[in-house]
Amino acid sequence: MASTAPPDPKLIQVLNLFIAKYHHILVTKASHDLGEPVSFPAPDTTDWPLHNYVEAIRNLGTLARCMLLQGGLGSTAAEQKWRDRGELAMSLRELLDMYKEEGQDKESILEEMRDLVVGTR
Repeated sequence: MASTAPPDPKLIQVLNLFIAKYHHILVTKASHDLGEPVSFPAPDTTDWPLHNYVEAIRNLGTLARCMLLQGGLGSTAAEQKWRDRGELAMSLRELLDMYKEEGQDKESILEEMRDLVVGTR
């Protein structure tokens, strides 16, 4: 049975860092695809349930796989960037699953998540 307790504010802070980075990735990709600057507001994550963050993480992984399958990224560096984003999504999802387990060192997992999100492009 899913917990109805509100998520840990520290977890939400880390996940919001991810959402900000993910939003930037989407805006950059849209601008590149359209050949002109694109602007759209970041989502308002106030009161988001945890499953919305899980869905955003899953979406980034799907987008990364699609970009790699589509090919034509223009360079090995671009392909590596999308590979890194796919790995970020997988790693975040695994850490989030670990975070939700009883008896885990939540502070350590949060620190690992923060390092993962902050250290990516």
